[in-house]
Amino acid sequence: MRNKKRMNPFVQIDKTMLSDEKISWKAKGILSYLLSKPDGWITYITDIEKRSADGRDSVRSGIKELADAGYIIRKRIRDKGQFKGWEYEVYETPDVGKTENGKADVGKSDFGKTDVGESNTSNNDSSNNDLSNKEDSNNDNNIPYVEIVTYLNQAASKKYRHTTPKTKSIIKARWNEGFRLDDFKAVIDIKCKEWLSDEKMNKFLRPETLFGTKFESYLNQKGGATSGKANDSGNIAEEYNIPF
Repeated sequence: MRNKKRMNPFVQIDKTMLSDEKISWKAKGILSYLLSKPDGWITYITDIEKRSADGRDSVRSGIKELADAGYIIRKRIRDKGQFKGWEYEVYETPDVGKTENGKADVGKSDFGKTDVGESNTSNNDSSNNDLSNKEDSNNDNNIPYVEIVTYLNQAASKKYRHTTPKTKSIIKARWNEGFRLDDFKAVIDIKCKEWLSDEKMNKFLRPETLFGTKFESYLNQKGGATSGKANDSGNIAEEYNIPF
């Protein structure tokens, strides 16, 4: 195999990660891409997905690998005591340090979100990348209520309103946890695939259920698996105090 290299530009990175057997070649490729970016660079996972032949799940699992191995560390950003987003630090070599709250953060990063950087993300290496999104996650203007509810209505043949206070409240709660539009759509797709044709479960294709406290569990459900579905209606009814 012969390498044909361009004379310029070059990217200089630590070769440690290339020999790291704990991460896949996919993860190594993603890390190399992140480390190659200049200062002030802004990105989203959806943007990374578009720049390769890998699918959504493949890219996100690769980023999670890097978080689990310590190449990417997540820290909370607060302003006057309020949660404002996340700072993701990208390292050339694994960092097993602690976050600002004193607890190790390796492996706890939740990269099922749309944004790589929901606040500031920086590279602690010579290139000092700053992958950032200055968006204020608590600002209602940044929350796509219309898109989310419209997508649900179209997928499940419902007529929910995006202006309903309770609906807006639960969507905002998930949004402020770092979930983004792609995540809402993914949960809707997963649960519609599982519940749409089920007479008992169809009624739960609604904002209160889909975007409630089980949102992250639904998001991580593999392709809308139906194991144990017979008991789902009873469990959900009990959780939301809904009689049958």
